[in-house]
Amino acid sequence: MSLRIVLAFGFVLAMSGDVWADGMRPTDVAHLETVESPDVLAMPDPPELREKLSLASTSPKVRYARYPLPLYDAYFTAWGPPTVHSNGKVYSALGDHRGRRGDCYIYEFDPDTECLRCVANLQQATPELTRADFGFGKIHGRMSEGPDGCLYFSSWWGPETEDSDLFKGERVFRFDPETNLIEDMGIPAFGWGAPSTRLYGPDMLLYGETNERLGNSQGDPNKDFLTTGYKSWDDNLHTRFMVYDLRNRRLKFLGGHEGTSAGRDFFVDAGGNAYFNNGKGKLQRYDRIANTVSSFPLTMPDRLLRRAAGPDPNGVYYGVTKEKHIVFRFDPSKPSIETVAELPWEVSAFDLDPSGQSAYYVSLHSDMQKSSVVALIRLDLRSGRQTVIALLDKPIKSLVDQRLFKPKATAATQSQSVSQTQQAKTMPASQEAQSTENRNNEGYFMGGRYGLAISRDGRSVYMPINGVIELKDKWKACPLFVVVELPQD
Repeated sequence: MSLRIVLAFGFVLAMSGDVWADGMRPTDVAHLETVESPDVLAMPDPPELREKLSLASTSPKVRYARYPLPLYDAYFTAWGPPTVHSNGKVYSALGDHRGRRGDCYIYEFDPDTECLRCVANLQQATPELTRADFGFGKIHGRMSEGPDGCLYFSSWWGPETEDSDLFKGERVFRFDPETNLIEDMGIPAFGWGAPSTRLYGPDMLLYGETNERLGNSQGDPNKDFLTTGYKSWDDNLHTRFMVYDLRNRRLKFLGGHEGTSAGRDFFVDAGGNAYFNNGKGKLQRYDRIANTVSSFPLTMPDRLLRRAAGPDPNGVYYGVTKEKHIVFRFDPSKPSIETVAELPWEVSAFDLDPSGQSAYYVSLHSDMQKSSVVALIRLDLRSGRQTVIALLDKPIKSLVDQRLFKPKATAATQSQSVSQTQQAKTMPASQEAQSTENRNNEGYFMGGRYGLAISRDGRSVYMPINGVIELKDKWKACPLFVVVELPQD
């Protein structure tokens, strides 16, 4: 039997034109294609990583499908983790990163048919908005499944400062995978938005670490749109803990978070109590019954929490810190915190398998750089051993570049292709070197990885990854959904 790992790759498009996003949802369906390369089973650079990582003994199988994109150019990226639904399908999102007219698109991957398609966009739920209104640049937090089978999540702004005079506040949405209908559930707090969210299903409470936008339509009298309480555009974002009652569409709590703009994930236990960092290595606790926030008597092994996962079958959670890249074990019932391992990179894509014995992660890389390293790692949560499962950047780049620069020959072009091959054999070495150098400045390059989810049977992992296809002076979107099948060794 094999273990299958699935990854979704988002790329960047150059923005152009003045196209309203509504009605631009793609209708194409994408299918998987196989990647064959010996580079899949290889250690990442630099060489000193070999002291911290081991290499899997069996080479995996990699396949991918291209994301069908909306019918306009935009800065398409994926920022939140995908969701494995109880129906077996996987849901992820791409946003266009706009303020005015901004939109996000929800995608469905069906493991049975191995097809990827777009099923909804947020503008569908807000027909009252016009071209002049602030839209939905991202879905930054989780899309959480509720007891009714619907997904609940919040939008998040795209540009940090543009169109600030139009900003009102981020909205909460409900998406029904059975009907593909999406519904606007309101703005919890004017001027605020939640980059990290989790759902407490029994009471239908959406929790979030919310940030107050630096600029909004209640800006200063000089119309600079700098929100009251901020001194400059370089200030850290104000952070509060939010509880939104979905049944009554009412803000239940907003406040009590001592942290800074690093509010990017938190824990929620079985009783609906939430735990988040205060920016100084300490945890704070939201008590669901008392509806209050108080200090919690535990210290993390680092200052800031980057990603949280769990619980495992024993009710234990795991966190990854931002600065020292430490994985720690958190048991709220004792309570206790215990260090598990130190990772070689900053990590945002991290999740547990159902057994609770292992976790998977991919290194975080936030820029579209030509030196990006994308390695899928398995972490043994008992021993701390880290094993390279697949090196993805080189084999994926190679195949995508082949599609870009070497299209399939047709009967009409085969004779021309043979002639070009014969000419290449006689090309002077200096000319060939120049051609290679030019080609190395173009092609596909991976970027940031911000989320990861594992299937409920533990045989598949899903993850959005940002990147770019660079052709001369243009950036062009080419999101991929990648499947890596691994033997269980």
